[in-house]
Formats: sequence, structure tokens, C-alpha cells
Amino acid sequence: RLQFGVSSGAAAQGPPRQGEAFAAYDDARRYLNEELEIEQGPGLQVAGRLMVAVHPSLPLEEIVGRADEVEALGRLLAEARIVTITGLGGLGKTRLARELVRQQRSLGREAALVDLTAVLRPDLVPARVAAEFGLEDGFTESPDATVMRFLADRPFLLALDSFEHLLAAAPFVRALMASSAQLSVVVTSRVALRIAGEREFPLGPLALPADDRWETVSASPAGRLFIREAERIGSSVGPDDSSAVADICRMLGGVPLGLELAAARTRLFSPSVLADRLAHDLPTLPRSDTGADDALSAVIGWTVEMLPEADRSSFFSLAVLPGTFGLATAMALWETADPLDLLDTTLRLGLVRRAIRGDSGDRFELLAPVRDYARRRLHADGHEAEVIGRLTDFAVRLADAIGPTLRGNAQVAGMATLRDELDTLRLVIERTTLVDPPVAARIVVRLEAYWKRTGLREGHDLATALLGRPRIDDLLAGQLLDIVATNEISLIGPDPAIEHAVIMLDIAERTGDRRLEMQGRFNLGLAYGQREEMAACIEELRRAATLADQLGEPAEATRILGNLGVIHEEAGDLDAAATALRAAADQARQAGDSFAIAMNLSNLAEVLLFSDHIAEALPIAAEAGGIFAALGPSRFAAANALIRSGIATGQGDIARAATLVADAARQTDVAGAWEDLAILFEFAAMLRLAEDRPRDAARMIGAASRLRSNAGPRSEPGHYIAQRATMARLNRKLGPARLAAALAEGISANDAELVRTLSHPPSSDPVLRGRYGRLSSREIEVLRLVADGATDPEIADQLTISPKTASVHVSNLRTKLDANSRIQLAMTGRRLLDSAASPPGER
Repeated sequence: RLQFGVSSGAAAQGPPRQGEAFAAYDDARRYLNEELEIEQGPGLQVAGRLMVAVHPSLPLEEIVGRADEVEALGRLLAEARIVTITGLGGLGKTRLARELVRQQRSLGREAALVDLTAVLRPDLVPARVAAEFGLEDGFTESPDATVMRFLADRPFLLALDSFEHLLAAAPFVRALMASSAQLSVVVTSRVALRIAGEREFPLGPLALPADDRWETVSASPAGRLFIREAERIGSSVGPDDSSAVADICRMLGGVPLGLELAAARTRLFSPSVLADRLAHDLPTLPRSDTGADDALSAVIGWTVEMLPEADRSSFFSLAVLPGTFGLATAMALWETADPLDLLDTTLRLGLVRRAIRGDSGDRFELLAPVRDYARRRLHADGHEAEVIGRLTDFAVRLADAIGPTLRGNAQVAGMATLRDELDTLRLVIERTTLVDPPVAARIVVRLEAYWKRTGLREGHDLATALLGRPRIDDLLAGQLLDIVATNEISLIGPDPAIEHAVIMLDIAERTGDRRLEMQGRFNLGLAYGQREEMAACIEELRRAATLADQLGEPAEATRILGNLGVIHEEAGDLDAAATALRAAADQARQAGDSFAIAMNLSNLAEVLLFSDHIAEALPIAAEAGGIFAALGPSRFAAANALIRSGIATGQGDIARAATLVADAARQTDVAGAWEDLAILFEFAAMLRLAEDRPRDAARMIGAASRLRSNAGPRSEPGHYIAQRATMARLNRKLGPARLAAALAEGISANDAELVRTLSHPPSSDPVLRGRYGRLSSREIEVLRLVADGATDPEIADQLTISPKTASVHVSNLRTKLDANSRIQLAMTGRRLLDSAASPPGER
């Protein structure tokens, strides 16, 4: 029955099959919960997932009755770059915006809808937008700067949904518009943003039937929506119901959400009975927007009355949640004997909707008008404080459960779960920071791995705010300082991080907490490293590693030794780096942490590559790559591919190296973390140099150096190990003046354009044709050097030919390319070579 229910629901073969799916699910649920007496645990979770799989009450796949509005919005967007769809809740603003996004994507334009419903404060809007684009990992620049860099020079449609409670974030939208001339923005809000260039698009209810004839009712937007929603749940609506459907549409004022909720009642009532009940239960409504809003509130209340009285307060408790929620969250808030049955009932009634699938599982949501109604009722009933207390207890348990999964093998799944629940956790942290700071601190501390790796700025701000609150004991203060100091190293600089690490060590000495001492010394070492005080850095990291070993914490030892290896690598002591990274990999194996094994092996392979131990590096890099391929995330797999490209370059396998660089470029988004792009350009420079394209190699180093400037003063070309391996040879090939010019080109280059040239590995022998035929491989080599500004003697030196032969090649090239001068030959050559290196569609 379970299998039949899922297959019938998934097949989407119309109401009859969906009805069978419901029957199958009901039988299966009774079997699971009654005959097997499974009341909680995996059995209940399985039933919940099956329920979601077959339930047909999903958001409509296509918008109904809004063709004119969609067309009008399209015309308006052609005239204005920012359009705000305004109107009351329940009118379908979100669906209209979603339809615009869908249409733009179908036309090949990039577009995205960002749901802001659960965003608590205006200052969090940039981070929410960045998260939608997958840009949250490794925030070292501000989220708004990251988003602006991502959208710069992109023809993009950005839809921001539910903006009315975040109007103070309007300057961020204005700044986005100013930073990208090709960006268009659609906003849904109950009120306009009031920013320059904004065009308002007021959205009204659906058009009502002009008369009661079936042809008129079924063709009207309001009638079509009601009929479609009724048929989706297996109800039959036909010509005999024409007058009743017309009356229902008029009584509900054409409000889409009201029509959908009413259509859900056709499970129990025919349209005529439903119309009669509505006429008696709903108040007489004026014909106005306010009246439409009153009608919606009334029909929501009427629908809620269909719940058993004991379940209504449980349903109202969902109003405290800021956004989507999972089954576990609902169960934590509800005191009902059968939470799964209540969720099923609210889904059937249309009070709860299936949300877009989250990162870690099935999610549900309340539409804004339903949440507003439930919030008013919860407050009026006097149960709000009790529900918030239950939510707080759940948040603490959730943080305790998620925290350990944010490192090690489970971190990809752990981060996905956290992203789904982060809005709820933020809400609880914000509330308890004011009324119960130790609870907020406990949640923040348990999620320290997230704040240190992804939410750097938010974690820093949350921990700093809690440090000034009462009842934070020494241990909690030390753990909060750990988050603050770690994030300051990346965000602000080493000096405040050193100050806070010293305070951590003072607390550790007073309390005797050696783990806190270990964390303090680790932070102190990293901060010294950023100040380039390498001896002090290495000393503190070694002391931290000793403490981790004494405390029997291989996971912490792995993290410390891995960073020690990276510091040795930056300092140029490759032997010490290899020793530390081997020890870190061994500790990771002891801890059973596959992700840490891969990270340290990948870094070790890089060190061996630059130590000219290429044969030893190859299997180590391959092992790390296999782990990353299985675990993700893609950014680490991309970095490993670059190291393997460097190994292939060292082995002379240029074609393999080019393929690996192209793979890495495709995985590294142009607006990804700056570290990812810098590494990409550094290894691409090695490849370009091996392809005898020194000018292009220097441009890549210049771009990497610009990106590295985010790390502080150590951004001069050649400071980092991958750059050092390339710069000396570039200086010999180009000379100081031409090298400086090429580096400057890279510093001012567009990241997106550079990445595009890497996403398609160039042919080892590009086909270039002149006026009198195809250029030979040697002529192409000479042309590259001429385009780089080399003289005949320099060409002869680099190609190991005589100056006379070089001069003959240059003369032949001028003839073949119809160039009147050497300058014109260089310009023509650069154009041809750049065209050959571009993706096929861009040549």
C-alpha cells in the first residue's frame, strides 16, 4: 500500500489516482501507527515522508488567471529596472513573482527568487540573498559586497519576496541597482520601497464571473482557480454547480488564497452546500480591498474551525516560527497525541503548505495571511509565552544535536540541516539574548563551527553582544571569545584577535580549563601568523597541538597541525610543512574524520608538488580527490583538481592539466570565496607558463594578487607559494617592465572573463589562419611572443633559434596576417590568440 500510494501520487495522473494515493496512505499510516504501535522514531518519520510524497495540496505549478498581469509586468520591466508588486496578503504576489522568474529562465536569462519571510532584521537581507546564490561559505568580505560582485555585469532578474517588514533594507536594494547596470529587481511587498526608479504594480483580486452561466464562471479567473483547486483533490465540479461557484467567488472577493481554502472544503461539501455555509458564516463584506482582506481572515477562521477544538491551539503555535519548518519542529511545539495526524489535517485543509524542498528534507510553511491570523489568535488566547518556551527548549536540543555534525564526515549533511533550521535558531537566539543570555550563549557556542566557517560576521556580532550580557559565566565567556577572536583574524585583523586570545588564556588559567587554553593558543598563533611573526605563530600552534594531544582530542589536533603545516608552507619551510601535514592526516585517520584526511592530504600533495616530489604527490592528491568527490563540497574538490593540474603540469601532461583547470573553473563560481578564485588563478598561471603563454600567466598572477589583498598586507605578487613557483620564470621570460605591465592587466581584469577563458581547455595547437594559409606551430609560438612584446633576440633566446631565423618568422607572419608594422602584427596576434582561447560560443 505504501508503494502504491507513493507511485500514484508521484505519477500525478489526476484526481482519481490522487484519491487512491490518499487511501493507500491512510491504510499505511494506520498500519504503522496502530497495528505496529509505532508512535515515534523512524517509523513515524517514514510515514511523514510518505504523506508528503502523496499529498496533492502543493503550490500550483502554473499561475491561474493572471495572464494579463504577467504580460503587463513584463512590459513594465522593459521600462523600469525595479518593480514592486504591492497588495494585501493572499492575492498571489509571490506566485506572480515566481512566474516572472520562471519565464526569464525559460528565455535563458539568469533569475532567482529570494524568500525574505523568515528574515528577522533588515541587516540580514544581504546574507539571505548571498545564501540563495550559494555564496555564504567563507564570508570574509561583507555579504552585500559579495552579492554586488556576484551580480556585477550579469543580465539578472532578482525577485525579493515579502519585503514589507524589511523596508529599512531598501538602501541595499538601491546599492545593488547602482552596482550592476544589467540587474532588474522585482519586489513583493504590502507597501512600496520608495526608492529612485521604482515602479509600483498594485495587484488586485482575481476577476469575478460576470454572470452565473457555466461558460462565464469556468472561464473567469476566480472561477477557474476554484474549480482547478477542487479538482486537484478529487472533487467533481460541473455545470450544475455554476451558480454556487459564482456565489463563492463573489463572497470571497476573488482572493486566491480564500478560494483555495474554500475549495479544500469540497472534500466534505458540495459547492451548493459550501456556498450556503459561507453565506451564513461569513460577515457581509464591503466591495473594497479592505473587504477582500476581511473576507480572507473570515475564511481562514472558518477553515480553522474545521479543526478539532483541542488541536486549534497546537496549530496556532506554528505562528511563532519565522519561516519553514520540519516535522520535528512541529512535534516539539504540539502537545497533541497524534502530531502526524494533525499535520495531515492542516495540509488537507490548506492551512499548512508544502514548502519548496529544503536542503535536508521535507519542509512546510504557513502563508503570510494564515500566519498573521494564527499569531493574533495565539496572543489572544494567552499561550504565546508557553509556546515560545517550548520552542526555546527545542532550539537548545537542536543546537546540541547539530553542533557535533558541523565537523568531520557528517558536516555536509549537518550544514544542510542547519541551513534549514537557522531562521528558527536565530529567532530564539535574538529573544533569549535579552531575557536569558546563558541559553542564547549555549546555542551560539554549540554552533561555533558554522560561525567560524560560514557566518563569520553574524557569529562575531552575536558572540560580542552576549559578552556584555549578565549571567554569562567565565567558561561561556571564554567560548564566546573563541568565536570572536577566530573571526576577527579574518574580518578585522590580528591585533584585536590577539587581545581576545590573551583574555581567553587568562580565563583558562583562572578556571584551570585546559581546552580553553588550547583554543586560546590556537587563536593566538593564527593571529601572530597574520602579523607575519612566524616564530611566535609556530610556537603557539605547537603548544596548542601538545595540549590537544594531552587532552586526547585527535579532531582538535588535526585542525591545529593542519594549520601549522599551512603556516610552515607560507613561511617557505616545505619540509616542516610536510611533517606537520602528515601528522595532521594521521590524527584525522585516528579520529575517523574523512573530510579532515582529505584536506590535509590535499595540502600535503601541494607541498610535495612545490618540493619537486611529484611522483610522491600524485597518489596522495588522488586519494584526497576521491574523498572530496564522495563528500563534497565542490569548492574543495575544485581546489584538489588544481593541485592535480599542477602535478600534471610538472609531469609535462599539459592536456591533462588543462582539463583539470577547466573542471576546477566550472566548479568555482565567479563570485565564490576570494580564496577559491585566487588559488584557481595561481594554478592557471602555472599552466599558461607551461603552454608558453607568459603574458597570460602574469595576468593570472596579477588577478590572484588582487584577490589576496583581502588577506591583508601580504598581497604582493610572488608572496604565496604557487605564485613563487611561477614569478621567477616569468621575470626571465618577460623582463621586469613587461612583467609589471602584464601583472597590472591582471589586477584590473574582470574575474568572470578570466574564469570563462579557463572553463574551456584550449587546444594545444590552435588553428590560426592568415591571408595565405594556416599558421604552423612554430609560427604560433613566435606570434605569442610578438604579442607579448618580445624582440627578435628575445624570441631567439626563448625558442632556442638564431636571431635571423626569428626575424624570418616575424617577416613571414607580417605577410600572412597582412600587418604593415610590428605593432600591428602584435595587435592582430593578440586578437587571434585571445579568440582561440575563448569558449566556442564566444569566438
